[in-house]
Amino acid sequence: MNDIKLKPCPFCGGKALSRIRIMRNDPVDYAQLQIYCSKCNIDRAKRIDNNRTLDNLQTVMSQLIDSWNTRSIVISE
Repeated sequence: MNDIKLKPCPFCGGKALSRIRIMRNDPVDYAQLQIYCSKCNIDRAKRIDNNRTLDNLQTVMSQLIDSWNTRSIVISE
């Protein structure tokens, strides 16, 4: 979807993953875009309703990735 790399989790240093899930719900279908830590499961997510285009999904995912990557990293002693 894009070439932006995810930084490690700012809380535990775990590997960050991203996913898009298409949810089929009556009466509204929607997409859930999520970036989450594979270790501690902290996440950033955004719900997009069904009238958005693929370009909108790419834009929102890029914004989520930027948000994830710019949070402060916790340094343990």
